[in-house]
Amino acid sequence: MALSALLELSEKEYDAFASVHPYANFLNSIYSGRKFALRGWDVHYVGIRRDGEIAAATLLVSVKLHGSYRYYYAPRGFLLDYADHELLQAMCQGVKQFAKERNGLYLKIDPYVPYQEHDQDGKVVEDGFCNQKIVDDLQACGFAHQGFARGYDMANQCRWMSVLDLREKSEAQLLKQMNAQTRQNVKNTIKNGIRVRELAYDELDILYDIVNRTGERRGFEYLPLSYYQQQLETFGEHAKAYLSYLDLDDYMARIHEEQEREEKNVETAQEGLRENPHSKNSTNRLKSARSHLEALKKREDEALKLREECGSCVYLAAALFLFYGKEIVYLTSGSNDQYKKFKGPYALQWEMIRMALDQGYDYYNFYGISGLFEKDEDGFGVFDFKRGFHADVVELLGDFIMPIHAFAYRNYLRLQKLRNKIKG
Repeated sequence: MALSALLELSEKEYDAFASVHPYANFLNSIYSGRKFALRGWDVHYVGIRRDGEIAAATLLVSVKLHGSYRYYYAPRGFLLDYADHELLQAMCQGVKQFAKERNGLYLKIDPYVPYQEHDQDGKVVEDGFCNQKIVDDLQACGFAHQGFARGYDMANQCRWMSVLDLREKSEAQLLKQMNAQTRQNVKNTIKNGIRVRELAYDELDILYDIVNRTGERRGFEYLPLSYYQQQLETFGEHAKAYLSYLDLDDYMARIHEEQEREEKNVETAQEGLRENPHSKNSTNRLKSARSHLEALKKREDEALKLREECGSCVYLAAALFLFYGKEIVYLTSGSNDQYKKFKGPYALQWEMIRMALDQGYDYYNFYGISGLFEKDEDGFGVFDFKRGFHADVVELLGDFIMPIHAFAYRNYLRLQKLRNKIKG
């Protein structure tokens, strides 16, 4: 079976191949290509055919560096069977030559391929898979592996993810698999009637505002409103923002229904005590009902205060999601800390998990985590929240760099070190 030389593909051809590939990711989609183009990058779709059919492909973007050289990047790596060594070699050589002919200085890839198997706690699974051979083969093709990094790195795509496998699962099974606290939080959002709805394009400022508040609270940089607008513009129906919120009219109605039930319990218990003043059952029932009524009165007072502050709707949490390939990706989010008792993020996650299940996605991807799993380590809280839903830890291969003009690339690195030293 003969392989063709590397050739350029149309956007339509590439999309038909990429969107159903096992390593499909929103970053290697045509929608990502359109976003790069809007930012001024050159965008190409290239691939190799085997007997007339596409066997390997990649989104390849480039931007000008110093002088006439260009930086080339294949977001989330090549779409191919990495075990097919002949195909991998042909792809690496073809992309390198393609970039070289266009004055490429170096090429970076960050394959959407797992490295080794982990469980929910981040521990390596005994006798699980390990793809060290792919790392070795890429290095044999001229790539330099950038290491098995941990922690957050805003300059690169995440290497560690938290992913919930939905295959052959029901809602009941997914709820049962959650840890006890997460399951209770989800059930409480259902009991309190926390709702989730999609945000329209002209409502993205709600997401922006909530994420900004979260960023200020946690001390991280946040993105401009234009980022969210551009995501919806370029990804179209594949990008959606959702909001979890408390409808105070509905919430008050639920409180009043509970109050009516407890008032009936009080009447029943009092009637029982009139018939039998020494009844322990009636005494306990009366005590419990009165206690619940006191708690409900507090909730009612809090709800009335919230109505004064917020009107009929309290915004709890919001997030941006990407729908592509076999997964829904939870990309970025924020929550209003002053309303954390209502567990808005849990309502949001559960609604999106249910949506992924209903729409036939194989995975719900909570996306980036730090790869650090001890309580005192950076990012543990984010990891622990996602772990609560019974999501597995996924470790990707990492970043690889291939020098295209080796001598010029070494000079470029020396110049970068010098600039960093001056800035420092």
